Amino acid sequence: MNKVTIEEHLRLCAEMAKRFAGGLVSELAETASAAMDEMDRAKADMPKTGTVLIPPDASKKWQSDGKNAPYVNYTDISISGAAADDRIDITVEPSSLTSAGECGLCPTTESLDGAVRVRAVAVPTLPISVRYRIESTTAKGV
Repeated sequence: MNKVTIEEHLRLCAEMAKRFAGGLVSELAETASAAMDEMDRAKADMPKTGTVLIPPDASKKWQSDGKNAPYVNYTDISISGAAADDRIDITVEPSSLTSAGECGLCPTTESLDGAVRVRAVAVPTLPISVRYRIESTTAKGV
């Protein structure tokens, strides 16, 4: 081989290496993009959380239906994104434990479209601060 042929050969090898590396980078970018899309879908299935106040008697938002004794008093609290088939758990904030205990706040909730229903033995006289956690029970395509 003469000198020109070796230079051309090296240039050709460098060009092929560049194309090969470019293909690998492209493949890596596509794989990373697909992984990020999958993570976004998984995030959509994460429980939604927040805080709300359960209103006291003075709000006139409590009703009594005589059902679920002894928890016959109830109020519906609006929660954006809640659905009737979701599971909505509440946890009373430490600052409201006394008030929740005094009214006999029910430890379970009822899920409604756009709200959560909480029940109590007696209507609370003070607001009760709670954290909620919504977990969807419907299967979502991933």
